[in-house]
Amino acid sequence: MRAGCGMSRVRQEAVLAAPARDAALTAAVLALTAVVFALVADHGVLARIQHVDDAWLRLLGTSCALLAAVVVNRLQRRRGADRPRRSAHPPVSDPARPADRR
Repeated sequence: MRAGCGMSRVRQEAVLAAPARDAALTAAVLALTAVVFALVADHGVLARIQHVDDAWLRLLGTSCALLAAVVVNRLQRRRGADRPRRSAHPPVSDPARPADRR
């Protein structure tokens, strides 16, 4: 390892820790996909699958929006704790008011 390259010495877990289990899971997902693909040829089944798909997309959209709101809220809280908030616009001096002297 070269000095200064920034590599971590933390040992990482193997992504494919159980190759037999991972192959079985991949085969099961592949088989399920093939079955759904074959069932879509029937219009009655297609309507049911489309209903489930639409519900899944609504759930996913809701959860993504909620996740985005939580992340933005936490980032704003962290920013507020680290440093004072600044206005997007610079302060405008009012000639009628005297400037604060400290």
